[in-house]
Amino acid sequence: MQENYHFITRNLEYTKLSMHNFEKLFINFFYAAKYPQSEQLLASLQNIASFYNEAIYVFIDIEKCPDLVKAFDMLVIPTIVLSDANKKIIKKLENPQMNELILSLEDDIALFKTNFSIEKQRMFAKIDKILNINSVMVFIKGTPLEPKCGFTSSLLEIIKTFGLNFGYFNILEDEDVRNWLRYYSKWNTYPQFYIEKKLVGGLDVVKDLVAKGKFEELLPENSRKGDPELKLKRILDECQGKIVVFMKDLSLEDSKKMAKLLKDNGVKFLVSEVKGDKALEEFMLMKYKEKVLPLCFIGGEFIGNFEALNEICQKRNLLKLVSQNEWSLNSKQKFDFLINSFQVVCFIEGNYEDKEKKENQRVFEILRKNNLEFEYFNVLFDLEVKEIVKEFSGLKSFPIVIHNKKIIGGVELLEEIEKEGEIGNLFK
Repeated sequence: MQENYHFITRNLEYTKLSMHNFEKLFINFFYAAKYPQSEQLLASLQNIASFYNEAIYVFIDIEKCPDLVKAFDMLVIPTIVLSDANKKIIKKLENPQMNELILSLEDDIALFKTNFSIEKQRMFAKIDKILNINSVMVFIKGTPLEPKCGFTSSLLEIIKTFGLNFGYFNILEDEDVRNWLRYYSKWNTYPQFYIEKKLVGGLDVVKDLVAKGKFEELLPENSRKGDPELKLKRILDECQGKIVVFMKDLSLEDSKKMAKLLKDNGVKFLVSEVKGDKALEEFMLMKYKEKVLPLCFIGGEFIGNFEALNEICQKRNLLKLVSQNEWSLNSKQKFDFLINSFQVVCFIEGNYEDKEKKENQRVFEILRKNNLEFEYFNVLFDLEVKEIVKEFSGLKSFPIVIHNKKIIGGVELLEEIEKEGEIGNLFK
């Protein structure tokens, strides 16, 4: 009979065990040879493993697996940790006594199996729902416009070559789907390519099918690109909040000119080349009454050609149209832009909508009540900006309000001035 305990000396070994024992309770024993009780506990756990063999027993040498020590937040050695395959901790026994483990282990395994069955049903239903999005689905790292690995990029190039209408799911944004899909599909790597809810395989399988001329035979009739309006909508939906430039070819002078304008004005942007899609190009030019590409969109809204974009830049309005995490300015440029472009700027810690940040909300309330227009900047986005503001103002805590490049102060000062009825005079 194959032993159900494993000595781990590399983090990769644990990952492989997780993939092949996803449905089992993991009993992780963290030990080190320098602790005298380690040898005795190892022997006891091996005996327990032969009786309670529905779990997987993992013996982890802390000297050789520092990443696992960190992942399980080990503070005491030796320790036994009960977890699932994804390292979610169920129970932790520090300086364990074997009878403590034995007394509850049968119940622990039974409870784990029940919870696993419930979670399996929930996650399989979620994956089925995702697979229903499109007859051709890919699970990838990143998005079609911003792939995050070479294998994903290569698969997307094949899809582009065949002109497929497809759906995608970014596994980097959902750890649960990323882990459970491996179990669902019995396929351990990404990307994964599906046709009509059935797994075709990964990049190598797709490449092999293409090479043998069999890939096209698998494609459903509705998988080819259709309505260019739907394609445009899909691309813009994928890039919510971002700047997207549709161009024929980045090497063309007009394209370079627009790219330089955006770069010089301190924003990030995405390029969508349409040189291989005449239908999309013609649709865009007709819909927006333009003569040639490139054309710019911000947050899904049409901005226009180079001249329209340049006018926005000259009025110093471009950075106002995108979120602060889409700026490519350095910290000093951000600070200078804010205090030079707006009469009133609130530098805050946290998001504008965060109602728990009482100091921020009080400042906003005072400014709004007095009909004062203002801009805000979350200094947690850029800690260098935070230090620049502190140095410029001489203040240590936030929020900090600046008016016409002069320091006003924080919430306490604003409240005091408001009580005196002098807010209007202060912001003249």
